[in-house]
Amino acid sequence: MDQIRKKFLKWKKHSKDIHRDELFHEIWEVYHPKLQVYIKNFQKNFDDHEDLVSDILLHIFESIHRYNDNYSFSTWLYTVARNYQIDMMRKKKNPIENIDDHLLSNENTPESIMEKNTQQEMIREAVSKLSSVDKELIFLHYYEELKYREISEITGIPEGTIKYRMWENKKNLKKNLERSLVL
Repeated sequence: MDQIRKKFLKWKKHSKDIHRDELFHEIWEVYHPKLQVYIKNFQKNFDDHEDLVSDILLHIFESIHRYNDNYSFSTWLYTVARNYQIDMMRKKKNPIENIDDHLLSNENTPESIMEKNTQQEMIREAVSKLSSVDKELIFLHYYEELKYREISEITGIPEGTIKYRMWENKKNLKKNLERSLVL
């Protein structure tokens, strides 16, 4: 059980043992950087990602009483963040775009850095051609390392459909990347 979930349960049971601001601080420290990446990867033309992330975290904290501790905290958090983001997009009409895939290794030689940047650019280019739903599935699975079941809970897409779409996406991305390498 993760640390935040433990603190939440403790706060829920004995609110005097753990102060609400400590719980908020813990959530902010752990999820603020992750939500920044999540928002930046999906929001195109949103001028101030930091404001949106802050708004989402405040909304999450105001809604924390609705968290069901039978489920993973991160799954609940990303579901709330996703729904809040969709509401904001409806208001601002900003499409989900530009996923940044973090699947490559982390070597530090100049040659490997240049090669990695080239590979990342090729991956970004290939992924950018996918639908917004497929980009989101790839982000949640590979960047956030969520299981298909958790992604299903966040997106409302059946787990079997996610598995199939991920299989199709991997197959098509591999084919497109191999084609790019040959050219």
